Amino acid sequence: MSEPNSAGNQVATDERDDLLEYRPVNPLAVIGLIAGLASVLAFAHPLLWLLPVLGVVICLWALRSLATAATEQVGRKAALVGLTLSLLFGAAAVTRLTIFHWQMRVETRQLAKQWFEALRDGNPYLADQFTRSPSARVQPDDDLLARYAEREERHHLSEYLEEPAIRMLLSLGKYAQVRYFANDVTDALAAQPAVIDIYAVSVRHEGQTTSCFVELLWTRNIEYGTNERYWMLKAVKVLPKPPTGWNQPS
Repeated sequence: MSEPNSAGNQVATDERDDLLEYRPVNPLAVIGLIAGLASVLAFAHPLLWLLPVLGVVICLWALRSLATAATEQVGRKAALVGLTLSLLFGAAAVTRLTIFHWQMRVETRQLAKQWFEALRDGNPYLADQFTRSPSARVQPDDDLLARYAEREERHHLSEYLEEPAIRMLLSLGKYAQVRYFANDVTDALAAQPAVIDIYAVSVRHEGQTTSCFVELLWTRNIEYGTNERYWMLKAVKVLPKPPTGWNQPS
């Protein structure tokens, strides 16, 4: 007759034990996990690199508070996952943008070398091709000189030759010594990223070296119709004064 009461007492005891074993979740661990998940947005823009930084700080704070002997909270696994995600997404976003910047600098320096060589060789026709989209450029099997003999192209070239930097480089020809100085990537993640290259142009005459600086503005565009990405030389100018850090060659 006492068995039902004994079973009821056992159930009540188990319920009390379950209540005693319940431990609240650390709110910082939850916030850190959310920040770790949101850290994937760091790929969208450098300003969002703040998300993984916050995730790391919050998760470390949560782990420190959970490590105290007096705490009755849980959430260590959530904090560790949030910390891992924050570190992973943050490092990947920085690495991705660094590689992209390096690639853009390498590509524009190669194009700039070809552009300077065209002007050194007295070929403004070829140099002008860098200012056009692929569809507007002369194709390899076309006659470059015949194309520029057309009235519209002749007018375009005459305007191109009026630019001070173009006139100067053509007049110096092979006497010009071109040295790379610096470049800067702007709006790398924008729809139309740009790279600014600065080159020192020096001429040695009677033992004296005279230098000036030419700035090239390259933009990375998308060719409509083919979705092909290409670089265009958007602007060229002679800088009025040497940039900071320049040492005149002897």
